[in-house]
Amino acid sequence: MCPDSMKQKMLYESERKARDFIKWNGDEIDTHGGVLRPYYCPACCGWHITHQRHREEYDTRTERMITAFNKSVRPKKIDRLIHYQESDNLAREIWKDLPAKVKSGTSKSALRYAITEYFDRNCVEDKSGDIRGRIYKIWEERK
Repeated sequence: MCPDSMKQKMLYESERKARDFIKWNGDEIDTHGGVLRPYYCPACCGWHITHQRHREEYDTRTERMITAFNKSVRPKKIDRLIHYQESDNLAREIWKDLPAKVKSGTSKSALRYAITEYFDRNCVEDKSGDIRGRIYKIWEERK
């Protein structure tokens, strides 16, 4: 049974074997007016034959399932982890570049000003506030 079409289909190891089958048995198969041709099935990892025209825009059931999986929650979690790691690395780089007096000081407003100056000077965008928040966390840990 082909998991893509959910139909019982013959499976051929190679395109050549499928073409040979068509060559020797094509007269006995009802093609409904179409021409028999082999096609590769990614679900079965082999070749089937069909009488339907080849359609480029046609997605197999397997391809639709892969697309649905790629749009699922799992890749979003991976993206969030990558974003977190990148933000954390950038925050640590910025921390190294901040003046020592600001890092060792007790004024959060001086730290805020130094971070804003750094962002402006180096064209750093922090729309979500993740980087700024991580820098404050580093500052809190070092006090």
